[in-house]
Amino acid sequence: MLEDLLQSLILRDVQFMKDVWNLRTSGVDFSKLLKSVSKLQTQLAVQKTLLWTEKLLRKHSNNMPLPNQQATRVKHFIKFVFEANSREPTRQKRLRNLDCSSLKFCGLSYTVREIIELPSEVFEFLVENAASFVERSQLSLLLCRDDINKVVLGDFDPEDLEVFKTFLNTHITLRIALCRGQKHTTPSSHLADTEPSSAVSQNEQGDDQVRPQKRMRSEEQDTQAGMGREIQYMYSNAPVSLIPHLGDLLAEAIQSSHQWKVERALGESKTACLTTIIPKDPAQDVSINLWVGAEAGHQLNDKFNLVPKWTSLPNHVGP
Repeated sequence: MLEDLLQSLILRDVQFMKDVWNLRTSGVDFSKLLKSVSKLQTQLAVQKTLLWTEKLLRKHSNNMPLPNQQATRVKHFIKFVFEANSREPTRQKRLRNLDCSSLKFCGLSYTVREIIELPSEVFEFLVENAASFVERSQLSLLLCRDDINKVVLGDFDPEDLEVFKTFLNTHITLRIALCRGQKHTTPSSHLADTEPSSAVSQNEQGDDQVRPQKRMRSEEQDTQAGMGREIQYMYSNAPVSLIPHLGDLLAEAIQSSHQWKVERALGESKTACLTTIIPKDPAQDVSINLWVGAEAGHQLNDKFNLVPKWTSLPNHVGP
């Protein structure tokens, strides 16, 4: 009904304005009407932008980057919101009060410059209504897609570490729910070891329910397929202070990883960057998995003259 009314207004806008112009009754408070129309104009300006961003998120798969490096907007937005700066400190503080998903959604919808230049009434409407839009549209998990996750786990120098840790913790919790819902199976991933908090609602998780036990079995099957043996135990969470004992080269490689940086930002005293995998057969060797930065990993390949033994690319014959 409301949509039909709006469509009618669009199609008959000229006639509608003429009818209003010819109105002579004193029963209408034009001052209040003008305020209402102004508020509607503000709402529509924000709504148009947010609807465009929602369409963008739904159009592109979570594991494919958004076009035109759109996710980098979120990186610059996070820097603006959480790092110390002299540009619009009032708006910066208002944005820090947004929940994690709403903040990322605003960052994806507006550049930092656009946020700074928004008329005050538009900015206030955005801040006050972004959360309800995200919740109603069930966008929280869509805002944890791979490219957004990568920029959120980047290097930041937050002015208020506690506020930033709350933001980061919430993102990681939602990212866990997304990965489990999509049945991602990365055996040594920190995403497999953390339970989503009760703050993640059923709507945010979508139709796919989180099933930790089923996912653990899937991980075991994947590990068997990749290594040709059955895994019984997996150990992790080494004290941070022991990592340097692996040697400078591996220690530096580990410390360049996103996993390491996230743990340090959260103030964790342990790390999941070192994982040992123990087979059931005591005669078989123990495997050690390390999380290292992408560039450092390639450098290790070059330094030790490693050659590719397997690829996930279809129809590819290994060496």
